Amino acid sequence: MQSSWKTLTVVIFACAAFAGGYYFLRSRESTLATVEAFMRAGQSAVPTVCVFPDSGSFTLAIQNLKVYVDGNNLRADWIQSESRQPTRRHIISNDAGGHYYAWNDQRQNGMIITKEEVQKANGLDFLTSSAGSCGPLWFADQSMFVVPDSVMFPTDSGNG
Repeated sequence: MQSSWKTLTVVIFACAAFAGGYYFLRSRESTLATVEAFMRAGQSAVPTVCVFPDSGSFTLAIQNLKVYVDGNNLRADWIQSESRQPTRRHIISNDAGGHYYAWNDQRQNGMIITKEEVQKANGLDFLTSSAGSCGPLWFADQSMFVVPDSVMFPTDSGNG
């Protein structure tokens, strides 16, 4: 009988801790509405993933856009279809938005672009758009923010 009370007490405590943590994380979600706001918050923000609705037209469509933010790190992954040809595209910034490394899975060469170029690309400004649904319930994986060795960028020496 005594061990069942201990078990019940531990279960109640764990549920209360989970509920408190969940409430805290959800309250943070409402104060930071854009990807750019999460990046500005830096290390004080909890790791976040934002999912954006599909958009575009028959000739250019954006699908499955997800943006991951952890501190000063950002990664965006999406599928872009131009004339029904889907291409998986990616952007990583691992220095608080100073440089954005952009590439797609069909080429070995990537580009280093500015924040302004990210905002203009394909009419898709995921940095300042509030159309995404952002939630903090994501456990950051730092390997997601590493630029792949298999992609060559303009500053690479060619040893990729």
